[in-house]
Parts: sequence; structure tokens; C-alpha cells
Amino acid sequence: MVSSSNSNMNTHFKNKAIDYCLDIIKREDVKNELKQLFKPVIQLILQEIYPYIYLSVLFLLISFFLVLGIFILLLRNNYISQVSQVLQTTTTTTN
Repeated sequence: MVSSSNSNMNTHFKNKAIDYCLDIIKREDVKNELKQLFKPVIQLILQEIYPYIYLSVLFLLISFFLVLGIFILLLRNNYISQVSQVLQTTTTTTN
């Protein structure tokens, strides 16, 4: 019985501490301070990953142009085969 009430008290204190921390974090001045605190860290991380972002965009553009080229080649091949079929049918009907 003692361990059960002790557990309930611990849970109550944990919940109360979490609520207190959340109330503090919700304050506008604390939000601004946290933003100011993490701004240099975020800028440093972004500075480190910018080359990878640029490289990813470059690969994305290369991939897009390759797929576009393949699509154009397929359309051209399809168009050429259709034209040759039309020409074959017109030459056979005229003979």
C-alpha cells in the first residue's frame, strides 16, 4: 500500500513539474531567448550542409534533363515510326 501511494505522489510531482516547465516555455520572453540561443547553432548547421543542398539540387536538375531528353527521344521515335508507317501505306496504295 505504501509503494502505491508513493508511486502516485511521484507521478503527481512529475506531472506538476512538466506542467510548470511547459508554462515557462509558453512565455513570450522565454521563446525569444530560446530563439536567440539556437540561432547561431542553426546557422552553423545550415552553413555546413549548404554544399550538400546545392549538390542535391544539381543532381535533381541533371536527372530532370535526362528524363526530359529520354521523353523527347521516345516521342521522336514514335513520331518517326508513325510517319514511316503512313508513308508505307500510301506507297502501297498508290502502286
